[in-house]
Amino acid sequence: MSLMIKVFCCLLVLGFAGLFVLKSPDGTPWLSISDFMPDTRSLESSINDLVPNVSSDDERDSVPVYKWRDAQGNWQFSDKPPKGVEAELVTVDTTINRNLLPAPNRNIETSSTTTNSGGATLISNNSLSPTTVAPTDIPTLIDDARNVQELIDDRQDRLDSAINKSE
Repeated sequence: MSLMIKVFCCLLVLGFAGLFVLKSPDGTPWLSISDFMPDTRSLESSINDLVPNVSSDDERDSVPVYKWRDAQGNWQFSDKPPKGVEAELVTVDTTINRNLLPAPNRNIETSSTTTNSGGATLISNNSLSPTTVAPTDIPTLIDDARNVQELIDDRQDRLDSAINKSE
């Protein structure tokens, strides 16, 4: 019985795969991969209708937007001025939120500096994230964290004793 199921499954797979190889009367295969792909031409054209045509990068850095208040007092925004309403033309800078994080620098040079307040060590490395630390500096960071915790605990004890004295 299981041999019959295996043979039937093989025949089914071969029959389906054969539709990609066998030719129809017009000379093209009965099936092709494109038959299973969705038609995205209408989606692409609708996206292209929504995105303004921009010829250079300088023009993409600022976008004109019209703003006005509607009858309820709410602000409305559009890329085209409304008819019959006085709208203010505002230029929006599109570069503000671009590249918030700097590109990673492969040549990282870490420098340590000591500040006057409590001897904390600040590690900086050419405008990368301040949380980037050399592995050799981790024990120093752990000691600094313990010192900060001791300062906080000491301060809390002094606050508690001051509150108890005032009561």
